[in-house]
Amino acid sequence: MGSLERVLEQDIVRKEGRNTTDPASTSQRRTSADLPGGETSSSDNEAAIPEDEKGLEPTPLAVIDASYEDDTNDDILDLGIKLGRMRLNERLGGFFRPRIHEELSHALSNSTTDSGSSAEDRSTLPELPDHELDFLAPGPSYIAPGSGFLFGDVGSKRSLINFLPAKAAADSLVRTYLENVHFIARVVHWPSFQLHYDNFWTSVLAGLEPPAWQQAIVLSILFAAVASMADEDVVSIFARSKNVILGNFQTGTEVALSKAQFLRATKLETLQALVIYLIPMCRDQVSRAHSVLVGMAVRLAECMGLHRDPEDVYGLSPIECHVRRIVWFELCWLDFRTCEGQGPRPGIRRDDYDVKFPLHINDADLLSARPQEASTQWTDMTMSRLRFECIEMQRVIWLDRIRIEKKKASLTHVLGKIESFRRAMEAKYTPILNVEAPLHKYAQLVMNLLIQRMFVMVLHRYLNNPSNQVPERLRHLTIHSGVQAMENAMAIERIPELKRWSWFSGAYQQWHVAFLLLTVIYQSPTLPEAERIWNIIDFVFEPDLSLSRGLKARSIISAIRDRTAVYQDLRRIRVPVSMKDRVDAPNNAGEDAGITSGSRPVEWTPELVPPTRASPQTMEERANTAQQAGQSWTFDTPTNFYVSRHGLRQDGGTSKAPLPQWQSQQQQQRYDAAQATPEKQFDFNSPSDSGTNESWPPLITTDQPGWRTVLRAGNTSSSSPPPGPQTVQGVKNNHVLPGGNSPYGIESGFQNDHVNIPQFPPSNPRGDSVMLDIDWAEWDQLFPPDSSNIPFNTTQTLQ
Repeated sequence: MGSLERVLEQDIVRKEGRNTTDPASTSQRRTSADLPGGETSSSDNEAAIPEDEKGLEPTPLAVIDASYEDDTNDDILDLGIKLGRMRLNERLGGFFRPRIHEELSHALSNSTTDSGSSAEDRSTLPELPDHELDFLAPGPSYIAPGSGFLFGDVGSKRSLINFLPAKAAADSLVRTYLENVHFIARVVHWPSFQLHYDNFWTSVLAGLEPPAWQQAIVLSILFAAVASMADEDVVSIFARSKNVILGNFQTGTEVALSKAQFLRATKLETLQALVIYLIPMCRDQVSRAHSVLVGMAVRLAECMGLHRDPEDVYGLSPIECHVRRIVWFELCWLDFRTCEGQGPRPGIRRDDYDVKFPLHINDADLLSARPQEASTQWTDMTMSRLRFECIEMQRVIWLDRIRIEKKKASLTHVLGKIESFRRAMEAKYTPILNVEAPLHKYAQLVMNLLIQRMFVMVLHRYLNNPSNQVPERLRHLTIHSGVQAMENAMAIERIPELKRWSWFSGAYQQWHVAFLLLTVIYQSPTLPEAERIWNIIDFVFEPDLSLSRGLKARSIISAIRDRTAVYQDLRRIRVPVSMKDRVDAPNNAGEDAGITSGSRPVEWTPELVPPTRASPQTMEERANTAQQAGQSWTFDTPTNFYVSRHGLRQDGGTSKAPLPQWQSQQQQQRYDAAQATPEKQFDFNSPSDSGTNESWPPLITTDQPGWRTVLRAGNTSSSSPPPGPQTVQGVKNNHVLPGGNSPYGIESGFQNDHVNIPQFPPSNPRGDSVMLDIDWAEWDQLFPPDSSNIPFNTTQTLQ
């Protein structure tokens, strides 16, 4: 509601003798009135719904909640696929999109962009420059949280001396943290931390062990500093690679947090150390492990009372109030970031806390008895304060999107609220920003990026709904806001003066808006913003610049389609019932049609590089010895082979009439037999692989990578162990690195970090018996009928 309506309501309440501050008499939903521009555009101040907006519905193919099949494999990283600079998992723009590859197939088949090209030209799309890379592997900025310290298992190294560098190196890292991290992701009051840091080194140099909470906050700052540095800068200080130094400080922080009993801590410094530890992890590559840790940190903060305003509720000192507020709002950002990356919704609701924003003030001014905010000049808090306000506005918009679906708010009203916020933020911060100063320029770009992204947050699901056409004014607003947001994001990456803060750019957005613009320009290549959009596409997806625009767009969209299909099959994503028949079939069964006309979508396999297969003779031999058509597991097929057995696309992907059952079973049998003779293995590591536990489980040693060869001991025709599965395009074979140098975690002791334990096969829908696949001759060699040779013979044991 507006300010006038609020005053009238308070007058009525006062006349009736009720307390206006009583929570029971106020609205149950906290509005955006406390945010810039909220006085004139609150969630309760509704206007008439425009005519062109009536009946407008978002796409039904994007939902909030996700689900997975029971036979999913949790050893696969949940980071999604990578294409250029973009990382995309099963969520796009924070919404679960389980049929995104079918949507893209439909868009490719219905586009008029390549209408003049022949079918042959369209079927031979050029490969992207990164087609040789593993699109499922984590990038260099990915930091997996250790699993051991969460349960108190931090390994054998518990002494601070194992992780602490020389004081000169530590001083250099602290200065780097101040320059690269503190001003854009503030967690500490710097003068207070300097005092803790001096006391820390006083104890260390005196041969005394500092308190565990002090170790945690110092090591977490060293960890964040290294995460913000370039590789060559780390090498110049430590003469070792960044991954090694980063892993050292990460493990040290986890050990210190475990020693500080962070799971039941009541000391604010321990929570500060945990938040500093989480910030470098939750950037462009967020796993569900990060989301779980953030949820744990939020609950710890609530148990410590950080969700209540420290001044109004507890009457704390200015410094204590300031620190508690900034820690809480950093947790609010972490909560929203992990919610967008892994879902399903923000864990912190605006109704759950009454914390005020930190004062817009310099750190030194907090030492005075009555600190006053500086509203007309740049302060130490300016960058953090505008980021906190933008994140809170995004939290309001997240809930408003649900209200729009429930017809409790209109699109125009929510967009008007964002516009009021934009104007208020520009009026508040533009006068105090000096774009000649690098940090001021960075703050301006971040503010513009976050605000323009809000419009796309609301509108992107309406742009891709084929059932109803979005009004032109909303379509233009989406494109215009998306272009501006991406151009600001590109400027953060490109401007040399901002390089020291570019490490944090993935925390603001993940280039999903560029993907939206790509689909728009592919369908409408003559947009007025075409030049700007293509500059964004070339920067984000890094295609071959010598190709035509239509061919570039088609190759990028096809690559995203194929890679998301592989990833979603590996993740065993369950499609909701409401989406079973939602993708409209294309009019013609073209090269990229993912579904057949007039029927439900068929299972579809992405068009990949032709895999390396065995000879037809070998395939036939294996087919004769395997189980009938649909057998999905044998001793020769490792259980970590995750690629689905869908039908292969033939003749450029054109749809064919269904084959008779006996013929389709023969084709499936040949395909399964071909997959049973692979030549490479996937190499996926879970976040728990990089824990702090350095001990091996019982009976597991590092010299057991070839344990499966015993299963073929009786097969004299085979002189080599069975090869691994074939490789999908873009999934590289990562060989075992000596000395535990696994690229993404501590070596598990098995080849390619896989524990290839045979599992029971899933139930066969055709009722085939698993026993039919047993080679009884090989069984007799492994387990001779002679009872004296039976393993664990009780008679021999007793003797």
